[in-house]
Amino acid sequence: MGETGEHEQDTSQAGGTMSNSMISNEPLGKQLVFTAKAVREAFEDTLHLAGGSLGTWVVLSALSDEGIISQSALGSHVHLEGATITHHVDRLEKLGLVRRQADPTKASNCTSTCSARCATSSARCSTDLASASS
Repeated sequence: MGETGEHEQDTSQAGGTMSNSMISNEPLGKQLVFTAKAVREAFEDTLHLAGGSLGTWVVLSALSDEGIISQSALGSHVHLEGATITHHVDRLEKLGLVRRQADPTKASNCTSTCSARCATSSARCSTDLASASS
């Protein structure tokens, strides 16, 4: 307890101490929401500078991770509805970043995969993101 009988707040951290001006009286949930928003905006700005968007990055990242995947599985993987994932894949196919082909095991399905241009764009975007974070 401090001199006034009030509990003092421990502000020590692993590399030093945190001043009282850095301690927020806002609820933790509110701090997390606004921090996440700021991080997302910075991420989207970096993607935009690299010529991409969050939607493009999400789809291309999933395709890079999964390889050949059905459009419905891709939508589930990135948590996007059918019409939205179709919109993204259509746009990326027109840009030459995605190859779409009929699924030989099920006539009503299409599979998508990254094109060679996609791999180059993903590598450039990853490099840009890495340099922006340092």
